[in-house]
Amino acid sequence: DILAPLLLIEEAGLAGCQVHATPPALGGGLIRTGGGTVGGPAPAALEICAAHRIPVAESPLSMELTTPTGAALLANLAVVADRFPAMTPIRTGYGAGTRPNGAGANILRVVECEMSGLVEERIVLLETNLDDISGEVVAHALGRLLEEGAIDVFVTPAIGKKNRPVQVISVITDRERYARLLNVLMEETGTLGVRVREEPRLVADRRRETVEVAVGGRTFPVRVKTSEACGRVIAVKPEYEDMRQIARELGITLREVAREVERGLPSPGRGGEQE
Repeated sequence: DILAPLLLIEEAGLAGCQVHATPPALGGGLIRTGGGTVGGPAPAALEICAAHRIPVAESPLSMELTTPTGAALLANLAVVADRFPAMTPIRTGYGAGTRPNGAGANILRVVECEMSGLVEERIVLLETNLDDISGEVVAHALGRLLEEGAIDVFVTPAIGKKNRPVQVISVITDRERYARLLNVLMEETGTLGVRVREEPRLVADRRRETVEVAVGGRTFPVRVKTSEACGRVIAVKPEYEDMRQIARELGITLREVAREVERGLPSPGRGGEQE
């Protein structure tokens, strides 16, 4: 049950490729376990999905549809989401089960695809309007949200009810952190409500590495983020905090450090290696 799927992936030449899957239907009815018969879904499969925050789907079928082994394979091999990223189908394959379900074909479909140079990921956007709060409280709230793991936080001026000026705080996060960040946002600002939206976004493929750069006759480690799209490097950005530390240590300006660091980095537009 475990080795066969891995062998199929390897023999198809897909080892190392991203695997995307729709939320699995766990099933219902009565399921036989080592401890006796229990109501579905299978406790072990449900526990694995809960431990790995795998979204699940409903099904009217009164039978086990996702086994613990199947849930474990999804947890370790696949990105499970409601929507697939943009892709072009190349090959399709089907596997048929022998157990009748009384509702339709018992099959599993696999599609090999080519993906664009951009990567689709799911984000959660938290937003709230504030019209009776000081700038000091807003600044502190933004700092707390970033400390708690927000991907990004920003403030937008707007006009609210009764034509009063308001500040819209927007927090970009993921499924794992949004509940905690929502609590932080409400505690720090006193807002009575927060809008929550899950959205897809397309981003360049990014990699981070630490490189050694020479500045002022000395060598320093600097973290660098390289972004690629369609096989080409489109941005190379050194970490600001590392450059600031170098500037303080050498007693020179940040602009001088940035010029020296950027001389030793690859220029955007140069072709990147295919992964």
